[in-house]
Amino acid sequence: MDRTFLTTLTLVLLTGSLSAVVIIGPEDALIENKSWANLTCVGNNMDLVLTVEWMKNGRSLSPSDRIQFSPDNTSILIQPVNRTDSGVYECTLNKNSSATYSLTVNYGPDVMVLGATRLEEGSDIVFHCWADSYPLVSINWTVNDKTVEDPQLILIPNCDSSNSGNYTCTAFNNITGITGSAQHFLTVTGKHSGGLSPGAAAGITAGVILGLEALIVLLFFLIMHFKKSSEPICTIPKPKKGKQKRKVSRSSTGLEFKNPNTTRATPKARTESRPATPLPAITRDNKPKESIYENIRENEVYCTTLPGR
Repeated sequence: MDRTFLTTLTLVLLTGSLSAVVIIGPEDALIENKSWANLTCVGNNMDLVLTVEWMKNGRSLSPSDRIQFSPDNTSILIQPVNRTDSGVYECTLNKNSSATYSLTVNYGPDVMVLGATRLEEGSDIVFHCWADSYPLVSINWTVNDKTVEDPQLILIPNCDSSNSGNYTCTAFNNITGITGSAQHFLTVTGKHSGGLSPGAAAGITAGVILGLEALIVLLFFLIMHFKKSSEPICTIPKPKKGKQKRKVSRSSTGLEFKNPNTTRATPKARTESRPATPLPAITRDNKPKESIYENIRENEVYCTTLPGR
C-alpha cells in the first residue's frame, strides 16, 4: 500500500473525526466559596485523542490548590469557586479541535460608602454607595434610621447641623442571598467666623520661612568676612609697665619686692656664687630716710637701705 495514502488516512482519523468538540459544565448557579464546578471536554472518537490542553481567557491553565485535573486531562474540577474563576475556558484536542465554555461565579455584595466625614454648614453633602457584586444588586439608604428613596447617590445641598448623623447603605444579592451594608457618620460644624483662611495662613508660613533663610545667609556671609579679615575684631589694651603693682615680702636680707606680672619660672641657681654683702641691722637710730632699688636677679626686684641717709 502506498505510504502517502496511509499518512493521509491517519490524519483523517485523528483530526477530521474530532470536529465536534464540546465542554460540559455545571447547570446550576455558582456561588462564591460555596459551589464547585466540573468542566469536561468531549469529542467524537475520544479513543483517538492524543493531547488535551486547557486555557482560560487565552492563557494556559495549570493545577493549583483549588483546580485539579483528571488523569487524562479531559476534565478539571474547581472547588470551591471564586470570583476570579469567572471567564472563558477553552479545551483543545490533538492541537486542532477545540471548544469554549463561559463560567460565571456569583458573589457579593461588598459595600462601601464614599464621602466626607466632616463638613461646614452651607456645604453640599454627596454620598455614593459602591457595591461590588454579581449580579447587580438593589441599594437602600437610611439616614438616622429613616429610609431615603434615592437608590445609590445621596445629594443634600446647603447642609446644616440637622444633617449630622449616621448614613447607612444596604445592598442585597438575590442570587447569593447575601445582604451587605456599610455605615458612614457625618458631622456638620458651624462656619468659622474669625481666623485666617487656609490661603492666608499658608502665605504667612511661607513668608516666615523665607525670612529665616535670608537671616541665615546674612549670618553666614558675616562670619566668612571676619574669618578672611587680618585685623582682629577687638583688642585688649596691655597694662602700662610704670603702674604695675609689686608684692612686698620680708626676707633675711631686708624688704623684698616681687613683680606679680612675671610668669617666668625662677632661674636655677648659678654655679658661681658671690658672697653676699652683709647689711647693717635696722634700728630706730639709723632708720633710712630713702630707699635705693637694685636689680639682683632676673625678674626680681630687691630694696635695700643705706645707713646714714
